[in-house]
Amino acid sequence: MKRSSKQHLMLMAIAMLCIYTADARTGVCYGTLGDNLRPSREIVNLIKRNNIGNIRLYNPNPAILEALQGTNISVIVGVPNEDIQGIVTDPSIATSWVRNNIRKYQYVNFRYISVGNEMNPADNPTSHPTSRQPCNASPIPWPRPGFGESRDGPYQYQNLFHAMVDSVHAALEKAGGPSLKVVVTETGWPTTRGMENTVSNAFAYNSNLFKSVKRGTSRRPRKTLDTYIFSLIDENQKTPELEKHWGIFLPNNVPKYQVSFIA
Repeated sequence: MKRSSKQHLMLMAIAMLCIYTADARTGVCYGTLGDNLRPSREIVNLIKRNNIGNIRLYNPNPAILEALQGTNISVIVGVPNEDIQGIVTDPSIATSWVRNNIRKYQYVNFRYISVGNEMNPADNPTSHPTSRQPCNASPIPWPRPGFGESRDGPYQYQNLFHAMVDSVHAALEKAGGPSLKVVVTETGWPTTRGMENTVSNAFAYNSNLFKSVKRGTSRRPRKTLDTYIFSLIDENQKTPELEKHWGIFLPNNVPKYQVSFIA
């Protein structure tokens, strides 16, 4: 996740995937941009011990996918940006990608395939649009003194997260896709490098997030929302510096704070 300097004081990233699906899940994003991370099998065991039933991978990492075989952990796997152009222009490349990265791992519980990560159409004007469009914002954890209620017509909001998700719902309705379900594939809070970036705020944000997504939003009440926390473990090779400190766990698999993933 790349951030502008303006966003470095108070920051959350929300990325959304619009799909057709039925039930809701809560999970974490498992990134690998670190040179001090434990082996994939150890991290998969960490995921299992903490009852994390759903993860998102940014690419089809072979070592991680092998470690996930037979675990029944639900997986979102990403098509890397550099692979998209070939896939959308050549059916044989798309077929090969699915064969090598999905069908090869017949005992992995794949749930979705997400296309691209923070794509900028200006980087490649000829590329096809993808179903995943990220957006960034600076919200305030639930609850926080000084953050009052806001309204959008008949809809009332007490946090920016729900307002952002409902802005996507409203756009889908206007575009003729009211039955599409929104999946939040990235949201979280850093634990250092800023006044508001603390372990206690990260704990408050993620803990309340889990409770909140079960209730739905003002525009879609009582409809649970698939949501994935960024991120599982701190990654020391991400840039800028703030990007390194979003993990629930340290690179040695020790938790910074406890979040319950049990439904």
